[in-house]
Amino acid sequence: MNLKQQPHDSIFFENSLEEGITELIIYTSNSTSLTIDLDNFKLILDRMLCMLTDTEATGLILRFAVPLESMELKELFLQAKEKSQFKKRLFEILNLMNGLDKLNKPIVSIIDKPLSGLGFTLSLLGNKIISSDPKVKVGFPEGAYSILLGLGSVVNLKSKIGVVRSFEVLTKGKMYGVNQALELNLLDQSCSSEEDAQSWAMDYILYKNKQDVEESKESETINLDEEIQKLNKQANLHIPAHVSCFIIFNTGEFLGKEEQLTMELVQFEYILNCRETEAMVRTMYYAVQNARNYQAKAPYDFQQLTVLGAGMMGAGIAYEGARAGLDVQLKDVSMEAAERGKSYSENVCSKLIQLGKMNVDSKDLILNRIHPKADLNGLNHQDIIIEAVFEDESLKAQVIQESLPALNKNGIFASNTTSLPISNLAKHVADPDRFIGLHFFSPVDRMELVEIIRGKETDDETLDKALQFVSKLKKTPIVVNDGPAFFTSRIFFNYLLEGITLLMEGVSVQQVDKLAKEAGFAVGPLAVLDEISLDLMLHVYDQLPSLHDSQKRAYAYLKKLTNSGRHGRKSGLGFYDYRNKETGKVAWQDPDLVKQDGLPSPVMIKYRLLHVLALDSYRCLESGILTNPTDGDVGSVLGIGYAMHTGGVFSHIDQVGIQNFVNDCLEFQRFGEQWEVPHSLKELARKDFKFYSGFKSNW
Repeated sequence: MNLKQQPHDSIFFENSLEEGITELIIYTSNSTSLTIDLDNFKLILDRMLCMLTDTEATGLILRFAVPLESMELKELFLQAKEKSQFKKRLFEILNLMNGLDKLNKPIVSIIDKPLSGLGFTLSLLGNKIISSDPKVKVGFPEGAYSILLGLGSVVNLKSKIGVVRSFEVLTKGKMYGVNQALELNLLDQSCSSEEDAQSWAMDYILYKNKQDVEESKESETINLDEEIQKLNKQANLHIPAHVSCFIIFNTGEFLGKEEQLTMELVQFEYILNCRETEAMVRTMYYAVQNARNYQAKAPYDFQQLTVLGAGMMGAGIAYEGARAGLDVQLKDVSMEAAERGKSYSENVCSKLIQLGKMNVDSKDLILNRIHPKADLNGLNHQDIIIEAVFEDESLKAQVIQESLPALNKNGIFASNTTSLPISNLAKHVADPDRFIGLHFFSPVDRMELVEIIRGKETDDETLDKALQFVSKLKKTPIVVNDGPAFFTSRIFFNYLLEGITLLMEGVSVQQVDKLAKEAGFAVGPLAVLDEISLDLMLHVYDQLPSLHDSQKRAYAYLKKLTNSGRHGRKSGLGFYDYRNKETGKVAWQDPDLVKQDGLPSPVMIKYRLLHVLALDSYRCLESGILTNPTDGDVGSVLGIGYAMHTGGVFSHIDQVGIQNFVNDCLEFQRFGEQWEVPHSLKELARKDFKFYSGFKSNW
């Protein structure tokens, strides 16, 4: 790269090329990447405008020669709270963007390095965007945390690739490689070198008028109404960033470019001042990143993993272990069952290959690491053994005791269980301090959460090793203390209980599940019960030490349904009828449940489903099952599909207001014991306690 000019504040270099074309190179010699904040963004825009204002300038090449990263999100939120100053800075940026548009001189963006966030937003100022390296990636990773960066990203991207594709790129949080970016039209051209890219850019600028005609013909084919309709199935209108996208897209055809950019800046400010956005970023970004970036106290080199039980959970754990590079023994009662468990990994790999996310060599490596076994003869020195058999304490005790001789003297033993107390299972081992719970979620290959359950005798070293193991699998851990059903399963059972309670009150199956999804849950409680089977829910209730009256009523009702042949989806009958393939599942109306007068309003039903999990989460925090609200928020969103826009169960209480939350729960006490409010929560409400102040926990 020929850098003819000295850098301006170590942010960019300038080159004068031929035919009045100039090159602005974003670069820094101080580090391997450059953080772009609003000041740098404005500085680069200002320099671009000065260069193109020159009467002899015919066009500009904007080259990104260093990876650009967006500013720290906490800092962005902090600046947004200074509303008048923040708005002033945004409109200064708007004036510069409008100035560039009015000059109407061609700009080509050349991307030499991966470009994300505000850096990619800058590149969208180019009439054309090209790459000079096959390793380039572009995108908006902030979208995964419901941040819409604004500053022209929405308006410029929409005009480049259309509404539907823009929404995906802006909100899904993906980074796109060169081939994907070319398919989506995020990139217009891929070149093999910096010199070829510069030559292509200069040719484009010199012959731009001819290309303008071709581009205008393409843009006429976009049908905005049809594209907006396609988005209705993708968008979550609880999320401010999704709503803002819709507003900008819907009004775009009635406004000029300047007005659209103004609207986008207004929406950008609005998003950053929404409590939902802050809660999502706090949980989905900061809390998840902190959990995944675990620093081991005493590093342990995991090499050997044994999984006991080759059902769906065990097979999924085996796949994840092999994918992480471990040598995996997958044991079941027969070689046929163990081989069937290994075939799960083969199916997962084949699907990933079809999607272009894995190659054949990687598949072979993973499958070669999984060794089906019908016994544990000759097996020893295992670094970790994970039991994943059926949820029955006597069965688990048997397989635990049989496999203990295979464990490395420094290894750990883990039980994958949804509800059985770890401390009880630990009684079956000689060293209970090396025993821990690892609760994976199904399907294991797609669910990133692992709930680590510390038993009464689990020592710090075992916990440290468990966290290292989960980190090796690239999963997100939360740590909870032992108790019946732990945390995620326990609060999830309350979600299912409330769904059954509402049904017995006379609310229809369809209404319960519909309102749950409208409240932001991934799946309605009755649909979930059908998927896991009503028999399994009964089995879980049988394992709990005691049931209160509401649980007993739900148990009796589920028992009645199973006795009549309604076991859930697998049997074809549950809360839904699945037998007609043409109509799909159809909600069932129990003739014994009569619709009553005075049913709760849709809003109250949504609140009951959201509140009941948050209330029991507080009980877990108060009793020490949870040690902090952050694990509760992460676990509820990633583990059980709690409404993402809330940021999790404790963030939900903050958003509602703790006094309002307590008042609602007191009002709901007539519906069952699940609504009993702890005295300590009432005291916190009187103090107007908040679980978080910004990104900091107050617990």
